[in-house]
Amino acid sequence: MGTNRPPPCSFSVTGEWVYLQPVVDNTSFVIKNSDSNRFQQIGPRERHDMDYESGFRIEGMYAFSNCFTDLRVAWTHLETDDTKTVSGEFLHPTKGYPLFTIGSYEGLAKSRLDLDFDRVEGVVGFRVFNSCCFDLVIEGGLHYVSLDTKNDAFYLKESKNIHFVKTDSRYWGIGPQIGVDLYYNFWNCLAVVGRAQGALLVGECETRNVIGDLNSGLTVDSKSTDTWRVVPYFQTRVGLNYDWTFSCLTISLEGGYEFMSYIHPLVNSSAWFNNFDPDVSDFDLPGNSVELYSHANLHGPYVGLTLTY
Repeated sequence: MGTNRPPPCSFSVTGEWVYLQPVVDNTSFVIKNSDSNRFQQIGPRERHDMDYESGFRIEGMYAFSNCFTDLRVAWTHLETDDTKTVSGEFLHPTKGYPLFTIGSYEGLAKSRLDLDFDRVEGVVGFRVFNSCCFDLVIEGGLHYVSLDTKNDAFYLKESKNIHFVKTDSRYWGIGPQIGVDLYYNFWNCLAVVGRAQGALLVGECETRNVIGDLNSGLTVDSKSTDTWRVVPYFQTRVGLNYDWTFSCLTISLEGGYEFMSYIHPLVNSSAWFNNFDPDVSDFDLPGNSVELYSHANLHGPYVGLTLTY
């Protein structure tokens, strides 16, 4: 068999288990000081890297009667909820505003990262080359994505939460997608498969930043104006595919590794106050803030089962 796509006037249905690690920027949340001077910042910045999480992809494909074109629709879904805790005698927070972060403390620092990811693709494939062992298809269509992140940090002293920073950012976008899909049967029913694709998405980013400090009683709760952003997207995957062919049914088992990258769709916000002196009358007025844009990358193995009939 020289292809992993259905024959003319046929359907295929695919279910995949994906095991992906999300990677976002600006996840450092504390410095574990190696110096007893509480005003020194000597030591590594502790970064919160998320673990691999299980998700799924559901895909359907229909091949038209002309032997050259087909329609593929796919939905990918992943939800993560990841935490990291650092303890020490001289912890120095790296998130929040300077009033709190000018000195270190003894206790705990906790980081929580959540990411909800949904991607929907609808593309038409056009076969540009096909032989007994090799198949090359060009795809074009639409791509939709929804990325929702929560990046929270909590700083605890004597088991009491003395300072926290919460950043919620969501991006949705839609745009054209193009790609290439290849299949090479190198031994009996075993083949190398690969896919590379890119998209240019236009969508909206929403961001909310909440900062609280129990020592001073100061609170910031700000929501940034929704921003329209153009976000490039890239994906590549490579794997092995094995087919079992029966009279009117083909079963395919595929496994491999994939990489996905969305360029700067999300925001991590930091805010601070203009004045550090409680005696100043406008001490509790929020001052400057800065927005830090983050990539959203995902990578990991996948295993899928396809029924073609």
